[in-house]
Parts: sequence; C-alpha cells; structure tokens
Amino acid sequence: METPLPDTTTFHNESAVGKQISLSLQITFGITYGIIAIITLVGNLLVLIAVLKFQRLQIPTNYFVCSLAFADVTVAILVLPLSLIYDLTGGEWWFGWVFCYFWRSCDVMCCTASILHLCCISLDRYWAITKPFAYTMKMSKGRVACMIITVWFCSVCISFIPFYLGWFTDDPDTLYTDTGKCDLTVNKIYAVLSAMTSFYIPFIVMVFSYAAILRIAKIQANAIKKSIPRHSYTGGGGPEKYESAASDRKALRTLGIIMGVFIVSWLPFFLMYIIMPFCSECEISPLAISVITWLGYGNSCMNPVIYAFMNRDFRLAFKKLLTCSVS
Repeated sequence: METPLPDTTTFHNESAVGKQISLSLQITFGITYGIIAIITLVGNLLVLIAVLKFQRLQIPTNYFVCSLAFADVTVAILVLPLSLIYDLTGGEWWFGWVFCYFWRSCDVMCCTASILHLCCISLDRYWAITKPFAYTMKMSKGRVACMIITVWFCSVCISFIPFYLGWFTDDPDTLYTDTGKCDLTVNKIYAVLSAMTSFYIPFIVMVFSYAAILRIAKIQANAIKKSIPRHSYTGGGGPEKYESAASDRKALRTLGIIMGVFIVSWLPFFLMYIIMPFCSECEISPLAISVITWLGYGNSCMNPVIYAFMNRDFRLAFKKLLTCSVS
C-alpha cells in the first residue's frame, strides 16, 4: 500500500527514491526489494499447494491461512514488481493511467485483505481456545467461507470502488498525470476510513484476542505447575504435564512473534498514513517512505513463516513437496 500524501507533499520525479540515492545504494535496495518479492511469492505458493495437496491440512484455521497466502501471492505478483520499478526509476510511471489505477487499487486491496486475514486467524484461535466445544460445532467450512468472502468484499470496497469512483481524493486527476507519475493523494475522510478498516480496527481485535489467549495460557500454566508434585521437579512423574507446560510456553512465544512482526511491519506505515493528510508542514524523505512502505510489504513475506513454517504439519508437507516425495 503505497503512501498517500497530502497535496503539498506528493511525490515528484526529482525527489523520488531512485533519483535521491547513489547508484550503489539503489542497487542494494533493488536487490533487497527483489528478494522480498521472490520469497513472498515462493513461500505463499508453497502454503497454497500444501493445503490443496494434503488433506491433513484442510482444517478451518488453514483455510484462513490459505486465503491469506493467496492475498500475499497477489501482492507479490501485482503490487511488488510495479512498486519496485516505480521506486527505482525515480517515480517515473511507464504504464499509462489504466494500470496506474489498477496498481493502486490492487495495492490497497491486497494489503487490506492480508491484514484482515490475520485478524480472522486471531479470532479463530480465540474462539478455539475460549470455547473449544462450541468451536468444533460452529466453525464449519461454510462459516469460514463466509468470513473469507467478507474479508475480500471489504477489501474491494475500500480500494477499487473509491478509486474508480473518485471518492479517495478531492481531485481525482492527481492520481495519474501525463507527466508520467502515479502518485496517490487522498483526502482526510478516505485516509481515516481506510486506515481504520485496513489496520487500526484489525489491530485492536488482534490485541484483545491474543491478550485473552495469553491470559488463558497463563492460567493453564499455573494450574499445571500447582498440580505437579514437588518430587516431580527432580525428575519423577508427570511427563505429560511437562509436555503440556512446554507446549504452552511455545504457544506464548508464537503469539509474541505474531504480534511483534505485525507491529514492526505495519505500525510505522499506518502512523505515517494517518498523520500525513492532516499535517501539511510534515516532511518525510522519499527514501524513508520507501523503506517504511516495503517494511509493510515484508509482512507478506513473513506470514508463511509465522503461520505455516512454524506448524509441524506444514513443515512435513513442505518437505514432501520440496523433495518430490508426495505420495
């Protein structure tokens, strides 16, 4: 999701990243951004193939992971290559107004869908842990499908519709100009609505969901610790309880990684996103904008690592796929 800026601080060719930094640094950024795009594509394609190929992985939670991977694959194919070219050519747009609108719309849609899927996964885990019996009965394939459809519907409503109807800005002609630019300038209303939908509301939901999961995990860990006889600490008895405690600690680490990566990836971008339209005097260098934007894109690169590679069943599936030992 490239950064929308107020009218007084839009990108211009002479100040864009590709014309602001040295050639060596430009090459470094190009290679780094290219690696992010490739890893995003390959990692998420592996997730999609694994879920489609192995029946063991076809469970409600993994349908969210699969749709998340599809969103991130779309980011890798439709958004990142054009973002890379636009950054490294000094903000020169070579592809006309049709692709300009399409690229910007895909950018907002795919990044929004990716974040909303993370929100759905947090809710899925919350329901599974807080209401395990009701979860197994109510979290059907149909309900999961409805949630996924809702995610994509909201993502389209916050991207393609406002863009093609001109609601995102006070002057729709500022998105694409004949001077070869595809700069995005949004009005304050769209900035607030899109930021709330794409990040702040999902972020709040994720914080509350994982905080509740963390609280329950601590209660369970304390209960297990109290139920272990003292002589067990010296090596006698209770191996199942030790395994359960270790599993709880692993779950807590996983939750920390999930929220840590998400916050580091997206919070800088959406702070900048929501502040810039309201602060015409605020200045931030195009280089910083580029790094912050690609930090957000990097979340699509990390998602398969967090939600799939850290899962034993997914790792086994990836091993079979990569060694061509699929039965």
